[in-house]
Amino acid sequence: TEVYRAYLPFDSLPEPMDNSAALGEALTALWSQKPTPQPFAIVRIGHDVIRGMMKDCELAKELPQFRHRFDTLMRWQEMHGEMEDGVGSCKGMFTALDEQC
Repeated sequence: TEVYRAYLPFDSLPEPMDNSAALGEALTALWSQKPTPQPFAIVRIGHDVIRGMMKDCELAKELPQFRHRFDTLMRWQEMHGEMEDGVGSCKGMFTALDEQC
């Protein structure tokens, strides 16, 4: 019963329970809470994708395979930069965060 505590990002988790019905009720109550936006998590995941794609490029065995992987990486890098900095009428994440501070 302790396993569920490691995967739920809540500060007020119930104590471990032996009763599976009570555990189900507690998890249902936790999951009914509205999630909060995590903008830095989105950026962190984007950076993880970039690192993984760079590793894919490094592991390419032939030039055509490398070019395909590198082109994909460059497209993702461009999109990620636009998400951070903004493009067109979209402010971008950093501008939005600056406005909130």
